[in-house]
Amino acid sequence: MDMSIYTGRDSVYAQRHGRYCPGPGVDVRTARCILKMIDAELRRGWTYDESGRRIRMTPALAKKRALYLIALARRHHGPEEARRVEELVRRWLARRRAAAV
Repeated sequence: MDMSIYTGRDSVYAQRHGRYCPGPGVDVRTARCILKMIDAELRRGWTYDESGRRIRMTPALAKKRALYLIALARRHHGPEEARRVEELVRRWLARRRAAAV
């Protein structure tokens, strides 16, 4: 059964680590929380999939998950919140690129 990785009391992170990002849905606050978790996963080198299995965290997977936050924000809270999340994600991606140089 697929579950949320980061958000909610039933998420993978809640079950494995006892902490999770707020929900329901993705807004700027939730996106910021998820991006912090993704940063930690990149440093650690691993994350979880939707089934709760441990998998390798790569920069490509981190970028994919970060960009997906924009679509989730649009679906859950509409175009204005999606624009705010997109700006947050773009700044996060730029900071990641700058750190990689």
